[in-house]
Amino acid sequence: MDLKQLYCKRCGYVQAELFAGDKCPICGSEYSPHPYLFDDWMHTFNDIERESWLSKNIIQDDQTAYYIKKRILWEQQKNTEINEQWKNRDPKPTNIPHCPICGSADLKKLSTVGKAAKIGLFGIFGAGSLGKTYNEVYPLSRTTLNFRGAF
Repeated sequence: MDLKQLYCKRCGYVQAELFAGDKCPICGSEYSPHPYLFDDWMHTFNDIERESWLSKNIIQDDQTAYYIKKRILWEQQKNTEINEQWKNRDPKPTNIPHCPICGSADLKKLSTVGKAAKIGLFGIFGAGSLGKTYNEVYPLSRTTLNFRGAF
């Protein structure tokens, strides 16, 4: 998907058109259309080239340096917040199957070869686990429970 971009001519803040509000969150100026699409802007130019392009295309006056510093500090703060959220995320995966009875995640996947061997040895009596996917071993009684995995 090609995202069009907008940029602020006062401070150089670049935002995707899809997420942009009416005004720049840093200096409050109106946005202008950006000539590059998001993928071209992010993957064709490095940081120095992007800053060079912005410095040539923003309003040059006595407050330019102030707004550029404000934008850089704002972007650094946002990046720090994102990094903190990433560090503080729950590292446990949520898509692990659990036992429907006790909620345990200590499971073993039943193999197709094992199912076929059981049916070959025990005939129709071995077909009890045919439609099942996982096997849980209860640690105290050493009995097993077969069930379909529920995520």
